[in-house]
Amino acid sequence: MNTEFIQLLDRLATNEGFNPTLLDKVWLYRTETPLHGATIMYDPCVVFVAQRRKVGYVGSQTFIYDPGHYLVLPALLPFECDADGSPETPFLAMSIPLEYATMAELISQMEMPLPNKDSYPLAIYTDEITNELMDASIRLLRCVLSANEAKILGIQLIREILFRILQGPKARLLFEMFSPDNKQIKIARSLRYIHENYQTKLDVESLAKKDGMSVSSFHDQFKKMTSYSPLQYIKSIRLNRARDLIIFEGLSNSAAAYRVGYESVPQFSREFKRYFGYTPKDSKWNYPIQRVNSNSI
Repeated sequence: MNTEFIQLLDRLATNEGFNPTLLDKVWLYRTETPLHGATIMYDPCVVFVAQRRKVGYVGSQTFIYDPGHYLVLPALLPFECDADGSPETPFLAMSIPLEYATMAELISQMEMPLPNKDSYPLAIYTDEITNELMDASIRLLRCVLSANEAKILGIQLIREILFRILQGPKARLLFEMFSPDNKQIKIARSLRYIHENYQTKLDVESLAKKDGMSVSSFHDQFKKMTSYSPLQYIKSIRLNRARDLIIFEGLSNSAAAYRVGYESVPQFSREFKRYFGYTPKDSKWNYPIQRVNSNSI
């Protein structure tokens, strides 16, 4: 646990939930309330925790990220999580974007690491924070205290952090994910396409054809990376977005259902309850503390 990292995040993340910074897509997060069983959606990012911890669940796997371990998520992926937090000792974290252009450029100048003895089929992993990574993360937080420093130094500090992550023992997954000829980057593009077009009619055949893959290969690779089948993933995106529309924009159940692509409100209600464990009309009373969207930490 690094005292300066905690102090900087505590100073900069003053609001409950998400706090923007002077750097695009670099978010700080604070919560003083425990979070249990929240279904969240991550944009591609790296998350560093200064205080407390979060536990994420994807399929049968568990991922713990805390002051000693960072989370790497190179593709859009929904999963459930629990987090600690109290007014006296809030959960504090920072996320840095994993953007294709930056990652591809760094990878093009580095050698692909040898395969690790362990396998990481899902598009997510945690790893230990090194002294170099912690130092760069602290310098990034110092930098966002000043508009001039953020403008001049911010991008370079983000690149340094990503470079050091690419040197980690599990980073081969990132080399594979951001290599243009790899099937995984095709699936990552499909995840982004689904995320941006979830309200339209989507089918596995069209998605596979779009990426030049057979249906069976697309389905197998998709589930390998996300633990979801393509149709399960689409349903998850739609239901999470519908819940946000009901809670935060005040839409009725039927309006939210139609907005996210459902043609049948009863079907929407059944699938909503099956997925979340409560009905759409009970969303406001069951939703965990904060809005958790694609920028979630």
